[in-house]
Amino acid sequence: MGNKLKQNERKFENKASQKYASREIININSEKEKYLQFNNDTLFIKDIKNQKNNIIKEQNINLGILETYLSNYKTKRKNIRSQNLLVLEIIKYFIISILFCRFCIINSFHSFEKDKIYKIIKYYSHEITLKVKGKGKKNILSGASPYIYPCPSNIYINKKLSQAITDCHYLDITESESEIKLIWNNNNIKSTKGMFHNCKDIIEIDMTKFDTSLVTDMSYMFALCESLKSLNVDNLNTAKVVTFENMFYNCKSLTSLNLEHFTNPSATSLYRMLYGCENLEYINIKNIEEKDNMNINEMFDSIPQNAVICYLLCPAPSNFIITSMNEANTIISWEGNEWNKYVISYGLQSLVNPEDGNKIYVNDKTNYIFTNLNHNLRYDIYLKTNCGSKCSKWIPTENYYMAHNGTYSLTTCSKVVYDSGGPNGNYKDFADSTLTIYPDESGKLISIKGTIDIEMSKNKNYDHLYIYDGVGINGILLASLKFFEG
Repeated sequence: MGNKLKQNERKFENKASQKYASREIININSEKEKYLQFNNDTLFIKDIKNQKNNIIKEQNINLGILETYLSNYKTKRKNIRSQNLLVLEIIKYFIISILFCRFCIINSFHSFEKDKIYKIIKYYSHEITLKVKGKGKKNILSGASPYIYPCPSNIYINKKLSQAITDCHYLDITESESEIKLIWNNNNIKSTKGMFHNCKDIIEIDMTKFDTSLVTDMSYMFALCESLKSLNVDNLNTAKVVTFENMFYNCKSLTSLNLEHFTNPSATSLYRMLYGCENLEYINIKNIEEKDNMNINEMFDSIPQNAVICYLLCPAPSNFIITSMNEANTIISWEGNEWNKYVISYGLQSLVNPEDGNKIYVNDKTNYIFTNLNHNLRYDIYLKTNCGSKCSKWIPTENYYMAHNGTYSLTTCSKVVYDSGGPNGNYKDFADSTLTIYPDESGKLISIKGTIDIEMSKNKNYDHLYIYDGVGINGILLASLKFFEG
């Protein structure tokens, strides 16, 4: 067996020496030289790829040296080109706002030198922006002990990188009011319990770029933030949160709190969630669901009695229309629901916020007759269900009556427009009214369809209807409608 192996080795060597001659032989065949060169380069590339795979495991890099890193990379690329070395092009090279992006990936290899291959950066960021009042040593993060979430990888104070990264919980603030940006490169934050607990000097917190999709515990997250006046948590994901206990405990400077996007499919406790928020005027938690065995004890204790609490959305009425309008009265009607209690809000046209209108409370019926409206003026009328502490959406009328005289405007996405006589009556003599219709969103177009009925006359100087593309009568005339005998 040993002799056969030796014979095979000799055959292989002879065959290899005939087919793949060494580059050192002077009379080497040119085709073989190219083949050898290709083989050597192929092996070298494989070696580089192996090193790349090892380097990928090193995921995190200190962003504080990133600028130096990029500068060195550019310099070395210039040197490589001057030496005519083989360069592997950048596979993916893009930076999307390095400090603010969610995912930044830089892949680069500057040459085939084995000890000079650049690292691949995979950077996950969670970002919070704070505004802190007063100078001195300030508590910006708290947390239970031991800390159940990591310190930020970078801290910026007034847009400058702070050197106090080793102590993320207390920072020396040199100005009377400072903006602090906290950035994490940890993608597995699962608890924010006590995150800002007892941070009494924070006046604003913006968490729109902070990912909480894995968080299960938000208890005491903002507890005792007594100076906190502005809090943006619109984008927080609460789908996996089990407890909200004392989350906003004693945030007594907050006057408004929008938790409209908070949901609680996993929650078991909302105990004292808003306890001590004694100056809240408006709270929106309309998507929080009531569930059996969920602790909501003392949730609203100490909140002012006149605070508007949107707690669970109750159904709105439907088919809300103006049934008739004349000089004597205006009648409205709608389809009700099981609550059978409603609130009407009305005011002169351009009533922006229905909460600011004149209120009428209606029980056990689905219509109302106005006897005090001026027939020559236009009004905005809104309706909602009266659900007590729960919220219903204000809805406008689905139709519109033009005024007998005057110039008005209407902003809507869909509306039935009548002349002053309504669907069953005629407009009166000497009517002279202009209505400009705007889409409810910029960039949208208005489409008009329906029936036009103009009184026929014996000559061309009687009733007419003009339709313009533009504001008022200065736009492009699209149609001029008249009806006359002959």
